[in-house]
Amino acid sequence: MIGMYKLFGPESKLVKGLTKVSELIFLNILWLLGCLPVITIGTSTAALYRCVRLCRTNAGVPLFQEFISAYKGNFKKATALFAILAVLVTIVLADVYIALRLHTVLGAVGIFGFAALGALILMVCGYLLPLQARFENTIGQTLKNAWVMTLVHLPKSLAVMVLNLLPVFMWALWPEIFLRCLPILTFCGGSVIAYLNGWILDSVFLKYIEGV
Repeated sequence: MIGMYKLFGPESKLVKGLTKVSELIFLNILWLLGCLPVITIGTSTAALYRCVRLCRTNAGVPLFQEFISAYKGNFKKATALFAILAVLVTIVLADVYIALRLHTVLGAVGIFGFAALGALILMVCGYLLPLQARFENTIGQTLKNAWVMTLVHLPKSLAVMVLNLLPVFMWALWPEIFLRCLPILTFCGGSVIAYLNGWILDSVFLKYIEGV
């Protein structure tokens, strides 16, 4: 009986792990519902990052209430940040498309140049909404901090970008595996990626909080 209690008791690693999985599935569903209006993708993502951080650091937090509170609190700034990112990504994609149609040396150079710029913007994207979820700043200051952190912590910025684009890489490179994993990605893909990114980003943010 003691062995069973250790395995299935409230403090056991198994129960804690299953609780964490259920919380991530619940948050992923909230995130997807919050993204449905499309213009609120940034707002919902900022709320998700706040909640996965609480999920990592505070057991028993009322995640639904926290998500709704963060969703409302971040609505204006997160929506504006998402709109800025959408415009930047659209411009870069349009430039890459034009360069691809040139079929010249200049076009080839343009492809690599715009692709590099696009990668940089995607790395910045990895910081923006987590910064909005964690700190109270103006939109301009959040953009500035994201650019600085991206360049100063380039390896971690690259790791965050790869995690964010993992479903895209799977779809492009391994479509069969992507289709098999699609149910898992649907139920907890976004929250798991945000959870893993949180570990990387917290190590960056703490340096600035502590003034290191």
